Amino acid sequence: MEATMEKTIKNLLISLMVMVVLLLGNIFLNGPVELSAFLSLIGGFLIAAICYGRTLVDRTKK
Repeated sequence: MEATMEKTIKNLLISLMVMVVLLLGNIFLNGPVELSAFLSLIGGFLIAAICYGRTLVDRTKK
């Protein structure tokens, strides 16, 4: 149980880092802030959903 919690926290941190990188990348490329915030939000949620889906698949295989 603790191992899955650590993996979940790690995956959420990865998705948070991707959100921040996308946000900063678009700001430095002089993109509109609204677009960069939207892109980072969507990217982070996609990564979190993929990681959570893998966790669910791993649990059902056992």
